[in-house]
This record gives sequence, structure tokens and C-alpha cells, in this order.
Amino acid sequence: MRSTTETVRDGDIGRRPHVPGRLSRDARPGDPGAPTVGSVADRLGVDQPRASRLVARDVEAGLVRRVADPVDGRRSTLELTGLGVEHAERVHAFRWEVFGTAVRDWPERDQWEFARLLTAFVEALGRRRSKG
Repeated sequence: MRSTTETVRDGDIGRRPHVPGRLSRDARPGDPGAPTVGSVADRLGVDQPRASRLVARDVEAGLVRRVADPVDGRRSTLELTGLGVEHAERVHAFRWEVFGTAVRDWPERDQWEFARLLTAFVEALGRRRSKG
């Protein structure tokens, strides 16, 4: 078993899928779009058993908690813990730093164009994954 400090150390941020980075802080149990293991699998592009293991690891680390859906008691939704929110923010900051460093010397126009194209690429990839 990994301890919380092992799971969330800075060196891990860019090396493994993180469930906290895939969950919205605003989603609430019972909401139609509340995250589940299935939605994590879709977002990460992995099968359900792999997503379940990732979620279990992050639950154990204190980053995510499973919550019984108040509308459908057979269903569990996921929400970030305080530690999970902090970790998701660190992941986001790390990604910004990596991209910022890589394009720092580019002309501003090229930076904006890259951001536009990267966004379009990620959206297209997401649509492709959702189609199977």
C-alpha cells in the first residue's frame, strides 16, 4: 500500500493518471453529471477495472471519497477531498509550468495558436474516445 505522501509527492505529478485532476469540484452526489468510476474510465481512456483500481488507490490516499448517490443508492459517485482539491490544483499548476517553460521564447501569436490547436486536439480526442 502507498501512503498519502508517496501518492501525492511532486515527482509523481507528471507520471501517472490522477483521478483528482479528472473530477470537477462543483459536481455533487445526485447530480446527473456527478463523476463515477465509469466516467473516470471514459475520461482517462481506460477500462472499468483499471479505473476502479485508480479510484481505489486515490480513495486510500485520501484524495477522493466515494459517496452513496442520494437518488440511486446502488450507485456511488466520487468527490474530491480537501487534499484532492489541493492535489488537483498542484497538477494543474505543474502542467501550466511545463507548457509555459516550453513556449516561453515563442512569439505571443504562436503561443495563442498552439493553445487553440492543442485545445482542438484534446476535444477531438475526447470525442473519438466517447465514440469507442
